[in-house]
Amino acid sequence: MSDVQFHWNRRFSFDPDQKYLVYFRGCFCPCHKNHLAQIEPYYDVPNVNIFISQMGSEHRHGVPARVNRKIWKSYIKHCVPAECRQRIRLEQMQDGAADIKPHLDGIHRVLYVMGNEKEHLMEHGNPGPDQIRRLKKARRKREHHLRQQRERLVRILAKRHIGLDFVIDDRVMKGKVSATQFVAAIRRGATVEELSTFMPDALPLKQRQKIISRLRKCRLH
Repeated sequence: MSDVQFHWNRRFSFDPDQKYLVYFRGCFCPCHKNHLAQIEPYYDVPNVNIFISQMGSEHRHGVPARVNRKIWKSYIKHCVPAECRQRIRLEQMQDGAADIKPHLDGIHRVLYVMGNEKEHLMEHGNPGPDQIRRLKKARRKREHHLRQQRERLVRILAKRHIGLDFVIDDRVMKGKVSATQFVAAIRRGATVEELSTFMPDALPLKQRQKIISRLRKCRLH
């Protein structure tokens, strides 16, 4: 049976003798600079592959998965270092956990990366005993929930003797950016300059204009 470990708000320690797969799954409707920032810490780790499993659909904000895929490809092509691009796989989710199977050859551990956006209990300074107890209780509850929700993934990895790590960090926030805000700005007719704040700084202006043009053609809601 594969082992399952949880890592809360701390940098993951990679073993240079093992190969890892970072499993980054989300709706990305539409994907913006904070989504890309979530995988940036893994660019410089050569024994890490990155698997982006896109759950996008038109039901969330009205952005079709094909449009999100084009946006992701543009981000990867223009904003990710060339030596890292070949280690990134972008797939449209078809069968949930089973989609990861083709990407497991030679992999020792899978890192399921997610944002700590539901519990706002990450205390600053010197938390008191009651705060620490509440934090630990909230984490135990979420770990139990994640084990249940990801049971199928755990079974798939166990058959290959691959370990699973949940890396749970505060969402990377470069400015106050969200998909909801991105869509709202497009709907109210924001300028290219204003909308550029939702996209990676390294993205060329021409690519930003293309992305905005595609999004404006969608039936956003």
